[in-house]
Amino acid sequence: MPNTKSLILLGSTGFLGAAILDLLKSKSLLDFDILTSKSSPTNDAFTLNLLGPDFTSARKIDSANLFSALNSDVTIINCASSRYSRNEELSLQGNYTFPKKVLETLLAINKIRIRWIQIETFWQYSKRSSPDARYVYWKNQFGNLLDDYLSNENIVVEKVILPHLIGPLDSPDRFLPRLFSKILKGEHVSINSPEDIFCIADVRDVARYLVGNVYDKSRGIRLLTGLFPFTEIQLREIVHQFSKISRSRPQIEFLNTLENSNPVLHLSEQPPLLEIVGQSLLTLDTTLSDTANWLSGLEHIDSL
Repeated sequence: MPNTKSLILLGSTGFLGAAILDLLKSKSLLDFDILTSKSSPTNDAFTLNLLGPDFTSARKIDSANLFSALNSDVTIINCASSRYSRNEELSLQGNYTFPKKVLETLLAINKIRIRWIQIETFWQYSKRSSPDARYVYWKNQFGNLLDDYLSNENIVVEKVILPHLIGPLDSPDRFLPRLFSKILKGEHVSINSPEDIFCIADVRDVARYLVGNVYDKSRGIRLLTGLFPFTEIQLREIVHQFSKISRSRPQIEFLNTLENSNPVLHLSEQPPLLEIVGQSLLTLDTTLSDTANWLSGLEHIDSL
């Protein structure tokens, strides 16, 4: 029996996108075709990869041939983004131009029903200034574009707002993985603003939630805009817990506390929390332990 649904995953090589793709590989594809984007193209067209059932074979689909590759029901999970880029054009492409091109191409195809799951950051809802203003600006611009299509009967838009994601396979250059690596090495670590509150969630929990909602209609997202549940914890406590779990003995120096930078406490509009049905979330201890094991493996490889 031919497949009747298509799942398009934009940004499949990012932290969340890779976690979703890894989870998809462990599941039966049921009646879905899986298409992925690996990066944001810099030209006017875009290319998707139509994956085979074994996830190793794929054929490239450009915008002109997309119609023949899609089924009547299309779900898009948009993880595509470009963060901390000093290149304005790259930020524009990754956060706005590329997903806009995909959206407009899909809307131009007759007789398909579109479910667009937009991944957002809570910095978009914060009264405070963001550490990456252009990222937030272009994410907001694309969010506004999606709002313009709310009256279109062929598309349903759902926005999932994410806190700070952590877990194995993160970029080692991000703040927490860099901090954890220094702790594992027993280095001297100076930490500004230890009283800062981090609102964190495990990337694997988010991936399971999104994939579960795609495959199981009874677990569908019940809010058009919702905030993924998170653990609220001070940076000082994150350091203590990670050091204890990893049995590390770092030299920690907590410097003067600065103004609290927790964005959730300064949200302009408090989004409702998403209801997680049929899924148990990982504990913070599990997340920190798995992250420590992953980072230790990286250190072992680097020492070879």
